[in-house]
Amino acid sequence: MFRKLLLPFSFVYSLVLRMRHYLYDNHILNSKRFEFPVIAIGNLSLGGTGKTPHTIYIAAVLENNYKVGVLSRGYGRTSSGYFEVNKNSTPEICGDEPLLIKENLMHSLVAVCEKRVYGIEKMLHASKNLQVAILDDALQHRALDPGFKILLIDYSSLESLQVVLPAGNLRDLWSRRKNADIVIITKCPDLINADAIKKTLDLHQKQNVYFSRYIYKSIISIDKEKTGALSLLKERNILLITGIASASHLINELKKSVKSVKHLSFADHYRYTLFDVEKIRNEISSQRSDFLIITTEKDAVKLRNLLSYKEKNDWFYIKIEVAIDNSVLFEKLILEYVNKDSRNSRIY
Repeated sequence: MFRKLLLPFSFVYSLVLRMRHYLYDNHILNSKRFEFPVIAIGNLSLGGTGKTPHTIYIAAVLENNYKVGVLSRGYGRTSSGYFEVNKNSTPEICGDEPLLIKENLMHSLVAVCEKRVYGIEKMLHASKNLQVAILDDALQHRALDPGFKILLIDYSSLESLQVVLPAGNLRDLWSRRKNADIVIITKCPDLINADAIKKTLDLHQKQNVYFSRYIYKSIISIDKEKTGALSLLKERNILLITGIASASHLINELKKSVKSVKHLSFADHYRYTLFDVEKIRNEISSQRSDFLIITTEKDAVKLRNLLSYKEKNDWFYIKIEVAIDNSVLFEKLILEYVNKDSRNSRIY
């Protein structure tokens, strides 16, 4: 009922989006196109599709052969404008996801900027030998025309009604899926019906569809001094702390092997305080059972400076990696684009 009341507002919002896309698509408003490879990664919905892990995956593929620059908006940061992320940066200054990206890609230039065109220009000035730019969450930034677009769609959202805000969870039109070069269905279970999904997507024949899933590799202490196998979680009581868009996938994975999971949930991109840490401590002390503290890697970078030395050694995050079906073909396609399109032309 409530959704039906919001449908008129969604209709108006969709009209605004259509007009905006029309102005750019018909060159009434100009999009900037760079003469070197630019890869944009994004989604149509409100987060939770795995943009950051997939950005790290793709940048790592290219980092072996190219000087890579990764540009993010830096959501939730206190700074503004262009800022280069380094190992001493804080999540308050650059945002949690850019800092996480930098910690996983020490050989790449990582920067944040609200204006993506200006951000790329600044990266090119900062690194004269920059060979490819990867933009995290930039498919709605129409002032930039990237040479290669990768759209992420969460597997769990495929059966949802594809409606824009506020009645639905889309921030862009569902029809824009047909503008991507590659569509990746993320967070897939082990068994999927690929043909049925492709039929649902109804893409152009030349668009490429891939399926990815998370691999939970290990647990690592927040101070990174201790590493252990996931088997250490077996039959343990877990206190899970998350400030991400959706923790359901992680919770379901943990429940396969642990004794119990108690979840303390905070908002996506939540900025933790000492008060929050004290709340977590009180939660631990109030439990009769012995809980192991587990969080995500994104939350770990924000909690790190708020914890005692002992807590940093005793609290853990789960290290995840992205696995893509037909990864050899996927990586070949990315490399072919970068190799072939030095002047940022389309690959088909």
